[in-house]
Amino acid sequence: MRSGASEIGPYTRLYETFRGLINGKLVPTDPRPGTFADGVEAMAVLDAIRQSATDGSWVTVTCD
Repeated sequence: MRSGASEIGPYTRLYETFRGLINGKLVPTDPRPGTFADGVEAMAVLDAIRQSATDGSWVTVTCD
């Protein structure tokens, strides 16, 4: 897979956050880094997209 220039900023911010947390430093909270729950919700959307493409119908996305 290839990375594009639009990904450099978000990944730089992510790695700066990791570095700060590993070194026990305070990290800025804005913008807030993604959480595991954010990832789960993103996967629910992707699953719905796949299901919709397969069935040819609208799919309701629910996240608990």
